[in-house]
Amino acid sequence: MSRLRPFLLAAALSLLPPLGAAAETPAELIGRESVLLARLEQLREIGRLYGKDFWPGWDLLSTPIAVHDQGRLAVLIQHPDPPAHFVRVQTPLVSTPVYVSTNTAGLMANTALPLNGVVTSMVTYQTLMATPAEDALAVCLHELFHAYRQRVAPEKFGDILVVLFGRYPEFSFDNNAWLSLEAALLDQALEVRELRKARAFLLRFLAVRAVRRRLLNPEQIRFERGEEVNEGLSQYIEYRFLSRPLKGYHGLPALVRLDPNFSGFRRNRQLLRRRLNPLTDLAAAGDTLRQRLYPLGMAQAVLLDRLRPRWKEEFERTPKFLDELLAEAVSFPADNVSIQAYYQRSLQALGINWDRIQELVRKEMAARTAARKALLEGLFPPGTGELEVDISAVRPRGFHLHGVNPVSLLQLPDGRVLARFLVIDFGVAEECALRVVNGATLYDPARTTYLLSLPAEQLPGPDSSFPLEVQTRTFNVHVEKGTLEAGPNRRLIRCQPVSGPPGT
Repeated sequence: MSRLRPFLLAAALSLLPPLGAAAETPAELIGRESVLLARLEQLREIGRLYGKDFWPGWDLLSTPIAVHDQGRLAVLIQHPDPPAHFVRVQTPLVSTPVYVSTNTAGLMANTALPLNGVVTSMVTYQTLMATPAEDALAVCLHELFHAYRQRVAPEKFGDILVVLFGRYPEFSFDNNAWLSLEAALLDQALEVRELRKARAFLLRFLAVRAVRRRLLNPEQIRFERGEEVNEGLSQYIEYRFLSRPLKGYHGLPALVRLDPNFSGFRRNRQLLRRRLNPLTDLAAAGDTLRQRLYPLGMAQAVLLDRLRPRWKEEFERTPKFLDELLAEAVSFPADNVSIQAYYQRSLQALGINWDRIQELVRKEMAARTAARKALLEGLFPPGTGELEVDISAVRPRGFHLHGVNPVSLLQLPDGRVLARFLVIDFGVAEECALRVVNGATLYDPARTTYLLSLPAEQLPGPDSSFPLEVQTRTFNVHVEKGTLEAGPNRRLIRCQPVSGPPGT
């Protein structure tokens, strides 16, 4: 996209070494990363020993892995056709070819994306190196499974547009309270040993879910189910690793020798408990609704292991989601009378304190509201300039989402959505293009506008002509055609179509 090259070039230049600094070769860079390499080989060893036990058909050793430290280092293994800028380096620490580059273009966050035409699990350097080895290995398994899930169940994921455009009731008290009750019932089902008792808790869980989802539309329900699969199953892989008896196995000698933070898997049980804790306090799962679906999906998968041992084959073969498989496993009734009866039992279930759950949810929602208000005040301080972009005339003509960080999408109590990283364009042929990198923009679904903050002196002049481009260190806005309304420290751009309807 030619009009964005100056913005992207500036971002790239900020990552270059200072003038006069000698650029290190890939071999020199990787020479200081012995712990990283030892952890990668341990990851491969876990795959060799246990991968097919985690999920039949999943071969971790055939999953390309790219570890990246933006602007500094990229390490690639298990890739059949590395991009040309990757150089193979020799190391005794990894039993497969290792490719290294100082070019991290195309490597983003923790995700699974095509690299040179092959879906590759991308893991940040911080993810692999900033925590003790056992925790890092569990998270890496999580990220690697995303690539496999995309292959065997490509349609089963949560539509991020539901969150991006503020179409989920994140600040509904009833929805939050019932969601926490669902989590508590799943926790109780995991705790009991007898399948009969686990089934009883699951019937109540499904009844609460059926009642709660009367608040939601099909798009919102599909989003929940998709995220329970997309992220919940990856967290389930973490569970399978951390809960597995290793029978005296304490890791590869190289990792034991090189990594002072490696305990030989003795802390696995503690890390497992950390993954389970959010079931009794759902807010502990994360700040966003999306993160709170992770443990719910994980718990359902663990319980399916107990109640429907061959469920993974059915999951891959059919369009059914986790809660649908669970409903079949426990013969959940579909009639309203039975659902209401099980729902009432859930409120008096052993180990469930409904009043306490509601009290915790009220406190958590109040704290979440205050935290997001404080964040908003910091990102949009009084006295700075405001640029509002109205996309209502071009949004119906289509859009292309090129990049977004789902974890950074935060809904506000008033329904607006805060995005910290967003690359999107609207209309035909980029009639309006918006790029936000390490900045902030507020989407208002009621008004179909994006709000950005910038120094008042950088606001476009009242008589600016179109095409109009506004660029700062953190964002770039390009509008082909529109009108400009000026006020004190404020500009409103109303985007307009350049031509007729799409296809004319």
